[in-house]
Amino acid sequence: MARSQPIYQVAVPAPLYRLFDYLAPSEVGVPAVGARVRVPFGKRELVGVVLGTAPESDLPHARLKRIARVLDAAPLLPASFLKLLAWAAEYYHHPVGEVVAAALPAWLRAGRAAAVEGVRPRRSHAPRRSAACSRRSHAPRRGLRPRRSRTFLRVGGRRSRP
Repeated sequence: MARSQPIYQVAVPAPLYRLFDYLAPSEVGVPAVGARVRVPFGKRELVGVVLGTAPESDLPHARLKRIARVLDAAPLLPASFLKLLAWAAEYYHHPVGEVVAAALPAWLRAGRAAAVEGVRPRRSHAPRRSAACSRRSHAPRRGLRPRRSRTFLRVGGRRSRP
């Protein structure tokens, strides 16, 4: 029997070689593939990443838990990167949840906001030169050599230069 609600497959940082199935959150937000979610896992809540959806689960519908909260409105990890992480987990025989968690910075694993503050946007690599700017102004200056440090040796009780 097909359900109207999709079942989300979430990778959680646990030493288990499988994805965990969760129902959609009771909130309005629906997680996208690659978004972080906070899910109940045993007696605690963990931050996991949605890796896919499935029409049905191996568990009965009544035993599935709901996603507690969607942390990212848009996917944090692109599909190509998720594919690479899934390949690495399979190739190195490591749990996919731990591989995905290791790929995230610590503050994202803790469930903090993904917005970066205080970082200026990257400048274009194209040089901004005006017509009045000449080549000579970009040439290295001569005469600005590093100073040689003077070394003194103590001989007897007097200082002398080598």
